Amino acid sequence: MSTAFIFSIINHMNIKEKAQPWHTADRKKSVPADARVGKQRLFQREECCLERRLKKDNEFNPCPIDTGDELFPNGIFVFNITKIVEYIQKNHETTALEEVAVSDFCKDFSSINESHVDSVDISKPVILAEISPGRYHLVDGSHRMEKAGKMGIYSIRAYKLDVEHHIQFLTSKKAYMAYVDYWNDKVKQKAKWERFYKK
Repeated sequence: MSTAFIFSIINHMNIKEKAQPWHTADRKKSVPADARVGKQRLFQREECCLERRLKKDNEFNPCPIDTGDELFPNGIFVFNITKIVEYIQKNHETTALEEVAVSDFCKDFSSINESHVDSVDISKPVILAEISPGRYHLVDGSHRMEKAGKMGIYSIRAYKLDVEHHIQFLTSKKAYMAYVDYWNDKVKQKAKWERFYKK
């Protein structure tokens, strides 16, 4: 075998070895398909969250309060529970009804009338309102929830109203305007949190 032929083989091997790191570097720079899909899903969730922002209606008419109506006050946000119940009765087929864990809502209620707890019917669904994106608050049925907790019952039926449905039952325009700002701020915070959490 000639010396020239041997040197040509060695040179060919050296070129191959030098080229390999470049291919390796290219592979490192490429983004895995799973990562691309994950980022795409994250952006979709963020966009979906931001789509839930509310637009103020300057023609908003506060929910009227008739004599004897039950109200749920939460700071300046006062909801007419009587009108909410009437709304659910008329739209019960399209209002979400599901089982919720009693432990999630059975707290130390400051307005509980102990003498009234034993007389309530826990088969009657309570009402939950979405006060911030994905977070629901008990607005009607605290005595039923308290009784269920004392009886050791795990779950209870609840009507769940999203913000688009329950906001119409605010009893003042000032509260409505403030609530839209409050809600949109929560939507923005949730979108930022999801982006940070998935980094």
